[in-house]
Amino acid sequence: MNSNVSIVIVARNEEAKIAECLKAAYEAAVEIGGAEMIVADSASTDKTAEIALEMDAKVLRLKADWELSASAGRHLGTHYAKGEFILFIDADTLVYEGFLAPALAAFQSNEKLAGVCGFLDDSTEGTDELLSFEERFDVVTDIKWMRGGCCFYRRKAILEVGSFNPYLLAEEEADIGLRLTRANWKLQMLPLPMAVHTRCTEDLSGKSIFTHLSRSLFSGRFGGTTRTVGYAFKNGYGFEFCKLRMPTAISFAVWLALILGTLLIPKSSVSRIAAFYVFFLGFVIIRIKKGSVKKTLFFFFTKMLYYLNFIIGIPKLKFTPTRNYPLDAEILESRNDGKPQFDGTSGLSGFQPNLVNQPISSI
Repeated sequence: MNSNVSIVIVARNEEAKIAECLKAAYEAAVEIGGAEMIVADSASTDKTAEIALEMDAKVLRLKADWELSASAGRHLGTHYAKGEFILFIDADTLVYEGFLAPALAAFQSNEKLAGVCGFLDDSTEGTDELLSFEERFDVVTDIKWMRGGCCFYRRKAILEVGSFNPYLLAEEEADIGLRLTRANWKLQMLPLPMAVHTRCTEDLSGKSIFTHLSRSLFSGRFGGTTRTVGYAFKNGYGFEFCKLRMPTAISFAVWLALILGTLLIPKSSVSRIAAFYVFFLGFVIIRIKKGSVKKTLFFFFTKMLYYLNFIIGIPKLKFTPTRNYPLDAEILESRNDGKPQFDGTSGLSGFQPNLVNQPISSI
């Protein structure tokens, strides 16, 4: 096993996904001589931990009375991992073979490199169609943050900036990305396929929106963005965070404010005409960007949900030091003797890397 690399899979009630995720991770790690395999389990009530143990992974079981989140799993994984480099994967994401070796080489060639990612494909659950929701480059490119589904970090850099904030419910990757780059560490995207996220909820379909809303409500993440923004302003990079992650939401809010402002003009006939033109101009721009009326209407709906999410998060706004988060997770070791217990078949379920640069446009 390569003692320099740990793979930390963040999971909660993922018995349907964890085996496939682990298979893909084991197969991807072969080219670097293997890796320490850890599943950070957020108090699952299903068989997630049992399946992980059967596949020879170490399980860090977070306690049910802790504040649970993907960021908390990454925080615990950072402290327990033995590797100098840590690949964090969500349980619904499958890492491709061929990524880890060049990524590890990139780390070894640049001591100030804190994190590396590649192209993260997305697929709507239940299909093999690959989508792209990110800007992609033909050369190695410095970036400000990395998408959370699959990211490769230097452990030393994460600990230097205080680790992942375990109290964040959303946008933890952007938060730590900004802290790293502000501390003069670098993040890079390599021009090669990295992984596929198999539970995409960003394809703007009705089912997608319903699934995303349901998961946010039942997981307690609804309102989480507000807390992340609050921490960002408290720590001195709030405006940078908003510019990085919220330009579309801010532009849309300004547009709505202009419509409301024109309606408040004293002369009612003038105000109604002005409001109509402001609305019409904005609608046309969004319609051109999105490509269809259906996608435009879904865009309106999702932005309204975003603002509701933000408002709901205001009462949840609190600031707890990262050092206060407990680290005494239950450690479960595999009972298997010998090699990992999986059948050796590919964990990628027919997916092929998406090399096409087709980022979704934003306004």
